[in-house]
Amino acid sequence: MRRTKLAWSLSALALLAPGCDDEPDPENIPFEGVDVNAAGDKRKAAAEGTATATASATTKPKVSYRPGTGSLPKKPAGSITGCCAALSAAVKTAKDQGARAMYGQAAAVCYRKNKDVEAGKLEPGQAMSQVRSSLLGDAPPACR
Repeated sequence: MRRTKLAWSLSALALLAPGCDDEPDPENIPFEGVDVNAAGDKRKAAAEGTATATASATTKPKVSYRPGTGSLPKKPAGSITGCCAALSAAVKTAKDQGARAMYGQAAAVCYRKNKDVEAGKLEPGQAMSQVRSSLLGDAPPACR
């Protein structure tokens, strides 16, 4: 048994030995393909170009969108704080731990979505829909 293992080991070494030589690895091989570093430089140059374009755009005078006023239109005002307050109150009045956890998670989602609504990134109706979808049970009347 030992002789067969020894024979296999020696034959494996004999096959591998001619494949290894003392020649150094080639260094200057032409590469045909996408150069990642060159693509990064182009993106960096494009980013710098947009930065200068943005700087020149901010130096232009402000355009009035409302007749008779010299200011830009305001962001759409809205808030869903009533729903968030109702969910927070439901956390305090819930009888079991599962309901408290559900209302607490929905209240956290509500306050995050309220920031988006106040920033004008999201409509109040869309935010309320997302808050209701985070609930497993019925939503408080303020969230409908």
